[in-house]
Amino acid sequence: MALGPVVGGSVTQLLGWRWFFVIMAVLGVVYLISVRLSLPTLAGSGERRIDVVSHLLLGSAMLVATAFFIELGTDLEWWCKAFLAVTAVALGWGWTRRNRGARYPVVPPEAFHDRAYSVSMLVAFLNYFALGATLFISALLLQDLYGLGPGTAGLVSVPLAAATAGGSVWAGRRTGLSGASAAIRIAATVTVTGVFVVGVGAVWFGVDESLAAAVVFFIGGSLCMGFGFGAANTPVNYLSMMSLPKDVSGVAGSSASASRQLGQSIGIATSGLLFGFGVTQWSGGSVRAYMLPGLEIGVIATILIAVPRLYRDAAS
Repeated sequence: MALGPVVGGSVTQLLGWRWFFVIMAVLGVVYLISVRLSLPTLAGSGERRIDVVSHLLLGSAMLVATAFFIELGTDLEWWCKAFLAVTAVALGWGWTRRNRGARYPVVPPEAFHDRAYSVSMLVAFLNYFALGATLFISALLLQDLYGLGPGTAGLVSVPLAAATAGGSVWAGRRTGLSGASAAIRIAATVTVTGVFVVGVGAVWFGVDESLAAAVVFFIGGSLCMGFGFGAANTPVNYLSMMSLPKDVSGVAGSSASASRQLGQSIGIATSGLLFGFGVTQWSGGSVRAYMLPGLEIGVIATILIAVPRLYRDAAS
């Protein structure tokens, strides 16, 4: 995660942003080959089959939902936007129906009856919603407002990734339902603090255009936000896998990953929507254009502070 912004920024600066997709495709092929060659066959996995229709329905629902939020702020005809919204709901409904009756469901239907599992999926979604929005807006803030090059912006983003690793290790020591819930609550509080610090730096830059001070505030806020994202992430794995039987523990882990990816995609889409609205109102060179997506990240993190209470309700 720490290398991603640096490599991505360097490739963009040296070769252009389109080359990054070529590199990602090559890495994807290497990844697939490595999985086939290296991962062992788990006991009992040979008996299971993949329900292709269920996976296609779920993946399509996530894709169309993300597309809806991306297109919401564009000049696309209103009926096309409505069609995307209805299609996303229909695909989601179709997946739930298929998943209930499938011999090999993507997610065992009984998993959703476990409160700890369902709450963990919500935490994963909200946490990566805020993370995705943060990564997207940070790149714009550093390059478009502060005037840094892509490579330099990638280097300035490294503290966020490093703090994420630190937060994950810290939260991993908080075991049990109460310890994990407390870790999520503390993590979200630290994230809110980080958003405020970065916001102060942006406002300061807007007043006296002090780049050094703005970058210092950004790094300080990134350390807080990175710690918060990492600390909220680890309990999700722990609680979701703890709540389901061992023979479907892989489903718990992959469900958390899917919730993260959906949250990150929609977080990027909605923050881009809000930023576009801000640019329309105040121009891309105005600090105020970044306030709306920054407020969105703060609101999501604030909601995340309250969500762990649902774990306690589940335990009682």
